[in-house]
Amino acid sequence: TRPNSFSFSAVINGYVKRGQPEKAHEILLKMDDMHERGLVDPGVRPNTIIYTSIIDGYAKVGDSNGLKKAMDLLDLMENRYEQNSACACPTVNTYTCLIK
Repeated sequence: TRPNSFSFSAVINGYVKRGQPEKAHEILLKMDDMHERGLVDPGVRPNTIIYTSIIDGYAKVGDSNGLKKAMDLLDLMENRYEQNSACACPTVNTYTCLIK
């Protein structure tokens, strides 16, 4: 059976809740790679909720390295959105994670 959006989201959220945003980011990159290579169903790709969860996890690390990684991921998300990926649209919640 192939992974779906729910299974990816569950693993990513688990890593974020355990304070391991780097591991969650690795899963996001794997999910994106699998989508690009056609190894998952077309609708299985990183979305706003997944990006925001990882950005929030990095922001909660509480140091400049975590904030930089959060900002880098936000830049990637914004670039995806500009490339017509409606699934990766930053929201007010996404930006709020960075200013808590």
